[in-house]
Amino acid sequence: MKQRFHFLAMIIVMVALLAGTTNTRAADGIVSSTATDAFELDNTPEQASPIVVNDEIQWHGISVPGDIDWVSFPVQRGNVYWVEVTTLTSFDVAFSQEGDGLARRAGNSLLVMPRQDGRFSVAVRESHGQGAPDWLYQLRVVSMPSKCLFNQ
Repeated sequence: MKQRFHFLAMIIVMVALLAGTTNTRAADGIVSSTATDAFELDNTPEQASPIVVNDEIQWHGISVPGDIDWVSFPVQRGNVYWVEVTTLTSFDVAFSQEGDGLARRAGNSLLVMPRQDGRFSVAVRESHGQGAPDWLYQLRVVSMPSKCLFNQ
């Protein structure tokens, strides 16, 4: 019961953090169904676009079949990170990861618990390898101390 309460508390805090995010970057500052992905080329972990944790929303697109968008962010052991994808059109989101840590999917979000300080990379793609010019999505990363989740 205590673990369930801590998980629910974490979700409430994450929603509050996400609601306070203000900075947005998009292709040429314009967001529309014809906007291109300003972060391309980001198809490999080495090309991952950096994202600012707890501050930035990035607009990406799965604009062609097989497109993969990688982002990277700094992580600290003892924190948990919530990677959230909000799609503007209906497509199946799939995640990949690179970094030393545990990641669990929850819908269009990924919960990351790093084992050590460093960088963590996450890829977003359409689960069936499809894509279209209007398949745009928002991506953001928020963090919080893991003690908010677990009794430590």
